Amino acid sequence: MFRKIGVIGLIIGVVFAGCARVQIKKEPPVISTLGLPSYPIPLYASSLKGQKICLDPGHGGDAEVKNYKRGPTGVREAEVNLRVAQYLREFLEQSGAQVYMTRTADYFVGLNERSYFANTCGAEFFVSMHHNAVSNPKVNYTTTWYHADPDYELINLDLARYLQDGIANTLNLPQVTPRPLRTDYSIYPGAGFAVLRNTKIPAALVEASFHSNPEEEQRLADPDYNKREAYGYFIGLAKFFFSGIPKATILSPPAIIADRTPELKVQITDGLGGKEIIPSSLFFKLDTTRIIPTYDATSAIATAKPLTPLANNYHTLQPVYMNLHKTNVYPVKYVFQVAPPVNDLSMKIIPWLIPADGESLAAILITAKDEAGDPVADGTIIELTADNGSLVYTTISTLNGVAVGYIRSTTVAADVILTARSGQRTAVSSLKFDITKWGLLTGVVTDAQRARPIENAKIEITSMVDHPTTLTYRDGRYILDEIAAGEQSLLVSADGYQPIKLWITVEPNKTKFINFSLNRIP
Repeated sequence: MFRKIGVIGLIIGVVFAGCARVQIKKEPPVISTLGLPSYPIPLYASSLKGQKICLDPGHGGDAEVKNYKRGPTGVREAEVNLRVAQYLREFLEQSGAQVYMTRTADYFVGLNERSYFANTCGAEFFVSMHHNAVSNPKVNYTTTWYHADPDYELINLDLARYLQDGIANTLNLPQVTPRPLRTDYSIYPGAGFAVLRNTKIPAALVEASFHSNPEEEQRLADPDYNKREAYGYFIGLAKFFFSGIPKATILSPPAIIADRTPELKVQITDGLGGKEIIPSSLFFKLDTTRIIPTYDATSAIATAKPLTPLANNYHTLQPVYMNLHKTNVYPVKYVFQVAPPVNDLSMKIIPWLIPADGESLAAILITAKDEAGDPVADGTIIELTADNGSLVYTTISTLNGVAVGYIRSTTVAADVILTARSGQRTAVSSLKFDITKWGLLTGVVTDAQRARPIENAKIEITSMVDHPTTLTYRDGRYILDEIAAGEQSLLVSADGYQPIKLWITVEPNKTKFINFSLNRIP
């Protein structure tokens, strides 16, 4: 399943083989359907028509690595996974499904690449196909894995359950476990399997059997047995889709609203061509709050209001419910923004006096609040104009209620009027381009490894008593003004980074430009 099989495989073997109360049947596996020219396609497989499914044959490549993902006599899991996936694709396409595959031959595909493909290929469901291995050669049963906690995405459990039943019943292995559905957090606490964690569509990962079991390894080398396993996947998927996949449509609120208590309205469908759901299973997730809506069975529309007024900014609405077959709704996470208009603008210029040298910068800090006095929503647009100098940006946007812009001086002394506008609100302030006895220091602080700006990095002139410290803005820029002329000790630091200390020479009425790249603390 993943590259690290050695120690982890031994641990899994002890935990799952020793503690999971594995039950062993007396009779050996029955392979009565092998050798038949075809497997029967049940009527309910018609539910597969038009479904978009991504198959992920686990692993691939690395054939030259000794003992990597191999059974006792060398049967490679990667080859078995691929054969099963190819047979499954035939079954699915024969029934009208559209199939996407993360790999179609024996080559390596990284975990992140698999998830990226699943997220972008157009598929609506993802099935990762594997065979397990532990140190105990007697272990052999089917398990199916879902990501995170059981209620992370309920439809993941539905998909996993149908796959588990289809494969386990078809392979009829000599062992069963009373806990065949398992969270990937039991292997990697708090993280889970990368291929499930990073896949955004409903997903499950199947360990169909154990290739570390000598008898099972020999069966897995047989293409007929691989086809039988594929048929188990096929039956599981067919029954899953036949149960109906409910899908909800968000009718309101719009994507951007001013109202803090908007109506939440959702159109409900059962995935079976009707309106048959389990009403007691219906609720809305509004961010982290659970809301019980009013459900009109005639129109199949659910409505609700937030329990408390919503804060400005982004919110997520997700309807949750089951149809009569207890299949959960396909996940819809609708994002909308509460963005009331600006009611109050204020402006601060730092510094208010800069050298008239055509290079110096002053920061323009705009604070924007709504009618309730709260910071406006992120992304609120502020327009800037100046009657002199050069604006670095004429349009800026807020983050946490604050927008940051810059103005560059001219080579001629001048008094400058700055105006900020948003909707019907304006703010006016001023600064001067002129001769000053002070020096000015500016530049950008970035992360040396990621080449990204560092916000709130500290720039400190250690020899100054008055306001010796400034913090970088969100674009990593700093402006430290009123620096006394002469040699100064400078310290640049940020949480999690190695500080930089150096001596600089400051000249009066001049701006010194210094950029810094900070290295992360190992």
